[in-house]
Amino acid sequence: VGPKTNESYIQCYSTHLTTFAAGFLVLPEPVPWNSLDFHFKRNLTIYITLVIIGLIYFLTTGFSYYKDGIDAKMLMVIPLSDNNRHDRYLYQLVVFTGMRANAGTKSKVHFVLSGSDDETDIRKLTADRRILDRGNVDSFIMAVPRSLGQLNYLRIWHDNSGPGSDASWFLKYVLVRDLQTMETSYFICERWLAVEKDAGEIDVTINAAGELEQLELKHVLSKNAYRSMADNHLWFSIFAYHLPSANRFTRVQRCTCCFVLFFMSLLMSIFYYDTKQEINTNENDQYGLTLGPFHLSKEE
Repeated sequence: VGPKTNESYIQCYSTHLTTFAAGFLVLPEPVPWNSLDFHFKRNLTIYITLVIIGLIYFLTTGFSYYKDGIDAKMLMVIPLSDNNRHDRYLYQLVVFTGMRANAGTKSKVHFVLSGSDDETDIRKLTADRRILDRGNVDSFIMAVPRSLGQLNYLRIWHDNSGPGSDASWFLKYVLVRDLQTMETSYFICERWLAVEKDAGEIDVTINAAGELEQLELKHVLSKNAYRSMADNHLWFSIFAYHLPSANRFTRVQRCTCCFVLFFMSLLMSIFYYDTKQEINTNENDQYGLTLGPFHLSKEE
């Protein structure tokens, strides 16, 4: 940067030809820390606000800690109860239940997985904890005598024995991974298995999804929208029904980051508070934003 640089132009020196961009940051006025008034009675509103924010933080952290415990249980991989101890060929089944109201089920769920070389017997999804709940991502280990070959279809059904609204089930999709070859197959359902909804079917056969089917807009939007809110959004992810199973960024950590960000915003507001300016008279203020009686300068 050359000596002729000012608020309007940047003088740049370079030893090679390329495209450059530059900008400048308006430094805030120094905060007169020695003249700040910390008297409790004269700043009662500020202290009460800080106490309330602190209480909200501790309450939110407690909630996050509780939900982290639930998420940790959801990370556990569940061996199917009907696995034969002599079977050594393993598949991982990851079952995604939808986020719609009453999407979970307490009915008994069975399935048959068929491939080009073989197919399983009727297998049952069971566990010692609650599974197939709304928004759940449940992972199971299935043992079979030999490889099933190229997976063709998944037949899955339930007996509609759950009480009340827990009889029906909204199945998003099932991921099946061959743990020997690490090949993955998707079985996209995105429908209700319920006698009173959609086609009234509780027994469906789902073909393995091809590459084009996996890239369908409806499936991609549904998959990415939930992940964006439950994982990528720092604030909303604290209250997500379940965090994505592979994420190690816990809710407590997210909660702490949110409040650190909030207090840093308050601190930065102090630096830019009451910045001296001539609104609408200074030529350099043409880049400010005016909305009714409110005005924000480029410094703010």
